Amino acid sequence: MCSGFRKRSCSNNEHDGAPAGESEQWVDALVKIAPAAAAIVAMMTLTLNLWLAARITATSGRLHRPWPDLKGAALPPMTLAALCVAVALCFTGGLPAMLAQIVTTTLMMAYALIGFAVLHTLTLALKSRALWLGCVYAIVVVFGWPVLAMVALGLAEAIFGFRQRYLKGRPPPLPAS
Repeated sequence: MCSGFRKRSCSNNEHDGAPAGESEQWVDALVKIAPAAAAIVAMMTLTLNLWLAARITATSGRLHRPWPDLKGAALPPMTLAALCVAVALCFTGGLPAMLAQIVTTTLMMAYALIGFAVLHTLTLALKSRALWLGCVYAIVVVFGWPVLAMVALGLAEAIFGFRQRYLKGRPPPLPAS
């Protein structure tokens, strides 16, 4: 039997806020979203840590390799096929679907990074390049969902090869000093 304060926390009626059915729907939605959200957080954390570690190592003079041209980053062609298979497996249900959602999310984040690389390449000739890139990064960080545009740009790059077409008609840019 519940009494006093515990009575309010023990009751399961509609006076506690949300009805029981609605809270179960929220829990179900969170359970479905959690693996993909964890994959996004892990992918972005590892990517940021790798970039930061490389920058620190380069600054200290201990990076024995030249700094890579991240604007030229690309994924192997079979990555697109793997993404298609993972998306198809998302509709199977059960544990295979959950694993497919994790793989799909991770690959889409990889394509988002490629989309950012394409954006860096396509803005090379702009005089206000830093402003444009800063605005895009700020919008993605503040709102989150615009990263889908970067995923679409990365997928379009994999299919159409925008960077090769863009760079074909132009001489390579001079290195910034």
